[in-house]
Amino acid sequence: MARENNDYEESLRSRLWPDGLTTGDADTIDDFYRPALERAVLYDRAVGYFRSTFYLLTGDAMAAFALRGGAMRLVCSPELTADDFDALRKQTTTPDEIARSFAATELAEITSTPGAADGARVLRALLDFGALDLRMV
Repeated sequence: MARENNDYEESLRSRLWPDGLTTGDADTIDDFYRPALERAVLYDRAVGYFRSTFYLLTGDAMAAFALRGGAMRLVCSPELTADDFDALRKQTTTPDEIARSFAATELAEITSTPGAADGARVLRALLDFGALDLRMV
């Protein structure tokens, strides 16, 4: 997937990354996820359990990533909260142009109000925009 070259963006290779992060000793959101999402075009992740609360913490960065043309592929277990299930159930199989347009507006709003969007709202917008490919195993 091609991405426009913006002046504010740096490549992933240009950043000095920590050798490792331990959740209790580091702010993984600000030390890793936010700077990585600002520079990435593809985000692949396999997790044992998935909750949209991840998007509560990274919603604005994830929304900006999607609007720049970023794509996320996620493989996870099917254990979901009721809000997550509802967001997934309402998502259409293939985002049409109207749903994608509304989702783009939603993602732009999420980027303008960091921390204001709940995780399920970000999840739904990413799905409707077509930036998230979610597989449950």
